[in-house]
Amino acid sequence: MKRILFTLLTLLFVNNIQAQCDGRYQQEIFDDVAVSTVTYSDVMNLQVDIYQAVGDNQTDRPLIILAHGGTFVAGTRTNPSMVSLGETFAKRGYVVASIDYRLMNPLDLFFSSSVINGVAKSLSDGRAAIRYFRKTVEEGNIYNIDPNQIYFGGNSAGAIIAVHAAFMQEEDIADPELLVALNNNGGIEGNSGNDGYSSEIRGAISLAGAIANIDFITESDFNKVLISCHGDQDN
Repeated sequence: MKRILFTLLTLLFVNNIQAQCDGRYQQEIFDDVAVSTVTYSDVMNLQVDIYQAVGDNQTDRPLIILAHGGTFVAGTRTNPSMVSLGETFAKRGYVVASIDYRLMNPLDLFFSSSVINGVAKSLSDGRAAIRYFRKTVEEGNIYNIDPNQIYFGGNSAGAIIAVHAAFMQEEDIADPELLVALNNNGGIEGNSGNDGYSSEIRGAISLAGAIANIDFITESDFNKVLISCHGDQDN
């Protein structure tokens, strides 16, 4: 199943990123991966693990930001699924960034307002991660990424962050409870730092994720990529 998933994601990406004759982006062309850890949100003290292939000197590389699952109450950036995805895509020539984000208390799951507030915090962190990498581009682009090819992916809770980061805009939100939660956490852009940079992305990868309102995806989003995968046992 994992091999099929990697093949599907790679083929879909290649439709947006022109593959090079050496197999870059389509298959693993590097043997080793280096992982570095930096703080992407000084405000919230949140870290990200950055995966890059050893010996990859290509510039303008696509960036995939990943967020782990865990129902917004558990999990870490070193989740085995995130490590596996980070390594396999880095070996294909992508830059991959697996982030931590703020988690809720499990008791928050019993109250809808607390759940929405917790998700708003996580989304704030996700958008800050996008801005962090745009900031690195302007400050010398040490990761050699293409700012026009930034994608956000995740599984379960992380997939929810990814899809909303890609498609939810403030003008599309009609739910008053969601608006209150966002406003309590810095608005649509959040309060997790790296202000002054865009949080726009090219698309989202949703592994067992969801979107709160399908109307968040509008005609203006039709130039974005959405890869959405579910297992056949997922209700």
